[in-house]
Amino acid sequence: MKWLLKVIVKVAINAGALIALARFFSDFIIQDDFVSIAIAATILTALNVFVRPLLKIVTFPLILLTFGLFNIVLHVIILYVATLITPTTLTIESISTLFWSALILGILNSII
Repeated sequence: MKWLLKVIVKVAINAGALIALARFFSDFIIQDDFVSIAIAATILTALNVFVRPLLKIVTFPLILLTFGLFNIVLHVIILYVATLITPTTLTIESISTLFWSALILGILNSII
């Protein structure tokens, strides 16, 4: 039961972060209805919970070689995949916005 609460908190924090990033970056576009934001946050959380640990295992040598900086690349990949899964809900139009958004979301998801 405790893990369910943790996942719900992660979805809520990701939803808030997506809204804040859309307000902060002009190239970060997300639909303003509640359902779209909830779907995008749920997909992003699912990718962070299930796919990111697998990517970390596969890329462990690169993470070691770069002293952990390759984790940023993993966060960029996760956010990019989330935009591919939800093309009508979440759109990121520039690479720099993708990088900075992934960095901010990665920091938030690492803290949780």
